Amino acid sequence: MVVVHPKGDRAPQGTSRTDPRDPAPLAHPAARIPAALLLLVTVAVCLMASRSADRQMPAPRVLAVSLDAAPPAPTDAPAPTTTLDINTATQQQLQLLPRIGPTIAQRIVNDRERHGRYRSVEQLDRVVGIGPKTIERLRPHIRVQP
Repeated sequence: MVVVHPKGDRAPQGTSRTDPRDPAPLAHPAARIPAALLLLVTVAVCLMASRSADRQMPAPRVLAVSLDAAPPAPTDAPAPTTTLDINTATQQQLQLLPRIGPTIAQRIVNDRERHGRYRSVEQLDRVVGIGPKTIERLRPHIRVQP
């Protein structure tokens, strides 16, 4: 809370409402205005100030803003529209899979070059950094073609 003296100065450090030496400081009214209302009033004042009689401005668009709602949860990655064959996918294509970054994608490509084609999705567990949970998460997005 901002404390202001009746004459407009801030209260000196260490003073309080109960300090007999303090000439009855008052709480600044802006300290009690909710932030959302203060923002709305500020925007409205700026819009009114920007309008003038000699200039025509389009009517402002009204945007609905909720300060109480939580932002949407981030998604891991955009899911591909079709399944991806892990035997032919490039590193860039593998990075489109959920929770697969450039390092894991390169490991998959390197493993495929060293050991040959994958015969099943479960063989991805031989790649460092991919375990049973990751395989289950990837299963709807990948396939193995003979």
